[in-house]
Amino acid sequence: MSGGEETRRALCVFETEGLPGAPAGGKGEAIVDDDGVSVGGIRIEFLDADTLSDERRVLTLGLHPAGQLRLSMLARRHETFARALADARDEARVRGLLAHGLGEPEPFDGALLEPGPARDARLLVWPTHVTVVAAGGDPFQIPLGSVDEVRFVEGTWEVVLATADGHFPLRPARAPDRRLRPRRPKGPDRDARALRPGFRNAALLGRPRRAGEGSRQ
Repeated sequence: MSGGEETRRALCVFETEGLPGAPAGGKGEAIVDDDGVSVGGIRIEFLDADTLSDERRVLTLGLHPAGQLRLSMLARRHETFARALADARDEARVRGLLAHGLGEPEPFDGALLEPGPARDARLLVWPTHVTVVAAGGDPFQIPLGSVDEVRFVEGTWEVVLATADGHFPLRPARAPDRRLRPRRPKGPDRDARALRPGFRNAALLGRPRRAGEGSRQ
């Protein structure tokens, strides 16, 4: 079994709420795949999992239109399994809920600062748009053709995408090199080159920053 497959499996205690026909709870091995998670004879598709939270070492999937699946007592597997579950859910919902063009995204860990509260987020820079996957929520995307300005905020290391519909302040997980701050290209070339330098250097330089750190200037 590869390391990736290993992190997608863990023994746990599970509980259900509002799931017709499902057992109220029990113990079993939770197994994550690309489309969902299974445990104790229960199968949850990620496209039905509207929310995912991790509080007090209990992973809770909130389901559409109602119901919950809670996974706990993961012991030392909690952090690695929680990340594998979140990554698989995010990827499935991005793939299933949003349309994408050709090419592959460049991923960055970071944070979505507004609307508050600030939340950790996965930032995917595609050739034509940026997809934001905020922790526990649904993904959304910002077409680069709608971006009027890309600003870099000194001190807080934010990359702000300004559009006619509003401003989207994002913070890559590490502070970018200010010499390579993002800028909007001139002319018809409106691709991801305006964002990748700052985001890429954010992944390489400075100390890690979490969603609640720092104050805006």
